[in-house]
Amino acid sequence: MRARAINAVASAIGLTLLVGMVSIAAFLFSPDRHFWVTAIGGYLFTVPFAIAAWNGVLWKRQANEAQASNSWQEWVGMFFVGLVVSALFVAIDVAVVHPGFSLVFTIGAISLAFIALPSAIRAWLLELLSNRYGGHEK
Repeated sequence: MRARAINAVASAIGLTLLVGMVSIAAFLFSPDRHFWVTAIGGYLFTVPFAIAAWNGVLWKRQANEAQASNSWQEWVGMFFVGLVVSALFVAIDVAVVHPGFSLVFTIGAISLAFIALPSAIRAWLLELLSNRYGGHEK
């Protein structure tokens, strides 16, 4: 299997898991009949963010050097950090009652937690398939 095919398979599985997680969250937390509005809003925010994270666009060490987090262990750690930060920001927004600008940080932290878990599975699949079929990551 070529490196591009391995990346495509792992990314497709990661995106499927991400869309599934966002859909379940939208179903559980959307009021009344606003499931599609909540779900589509979640997709529009998390899917491009995940793709940018997987391509290394979000984490650059220098101006021209893209550095993606490739280890599934790093992504699992990022999930737990995102979970703690999300809980903290949600608690702050609940205490404030009518969050304003802080809602942006809350959405970002929740998105990080949602993106990190499928990213860990994607990174694990990249490692597994690369080892099995001899392709490179990316």
